[in-house]
Amino acid sequence: MISLLVSYSIGGFIAFLIWLKLFLNDSTASLSDYNSWRMLLFVTCLWPITAPVSLIEIGLKNKPLQESLKPSAPANPLPLGYLLKKAGLISESQVIRALEIQQATDKQMRIGEIIAYQGWLKQETIDFFAECLPQMRSQPKQRIGQYLKLARLLNDRQIKAILDEQLQTDLRFGEIAVLKGWVNTETVNFIIRHLQGEPLAISL
Repeated sequence: MISLLVSYSIGGFIAFLIWLKLFLNDSTASLSDYNSWRMLLFVTCLWPITAPVSLIEIGLKNKPLQESLKPSAPANPLPLGYLLKKAGLISESQVIRALEIQQATDKQMRIGEIIAYQGWLKQETIDFFAECLPQMRSQPKQRIGQYLKLARLLNDRQIKAILDEQLQTDLRFGEIAVLKGWVNTETVNFIIRHLQGEPLAISL
């Protein structure tokens, strides 16, 4: 019993350091905020679940560029919540909150379902990044606006407004969409990088 408590404590300390590193590097939430420390405490207590997710996130960020370009190199599955975060669609705190809710429901709900239920993203947007985008690299390329429309991030009216403005400027479609505040730069770049060959493996 004592050995289990010691192992759990050591694991919790390591998990705390891992999550603290992620907060310092990526999170938009300030560590001076009480909720940030509450989230850190939560993921520390549940380190057997949260630590592997964090290690995947850090490993993908530290992976050498040359290695990622090898066509035969297998891609590590990235949990859906962190894929959506990487695409600039949700924040670190929202990922942690979704994990908290999932744990409270005894994993009866998937992360994507929780995110949609909370109103953070449309279900169609989640489905696009989880199911459609990974298959589109092998299909004929379309304009970025069509992908954003399929993801329910832009509608026809917004696309037309961007195309009309393109006729009067030298800006690209994605640049105008970002300037108008309709999508994030991270989202546009994420889609483009994937379509250009960046591996994308998702763990639901």
